[in-house]
Amino acid sequence: MMLVMSVIGTAAKKTLNKSFEGQYVRSTNTFTYVKDNLVFPNKTINYTVKDDSGLLDQIYNFIGQKYGVTDTDVVVFRH
Repeated sequence: MMLVMSVIGTAAKKTLNKSFEGQYVRSTNTFTYVKDNLVFPNKTINYTVKDDSGLLDQIYNFIGQKYGVTDTDVVVFRH
């Protein structure tokens, strides 16, 4: 499953608003994306997703019921 993750926060009185496009694996609850470095080699970054709201489960249930999507299908989320 492809997922776009947005991060909004503050650092040194500057608002940060970044989007990351990568792959989310439901079975391992892991989000992976490639960090594009201009000077140094690119890095693959892995995060364990903590979804207290249950939103990802609701999305999976909805697209599974409505469109027959399973955990092994690739799905792209964009905002």
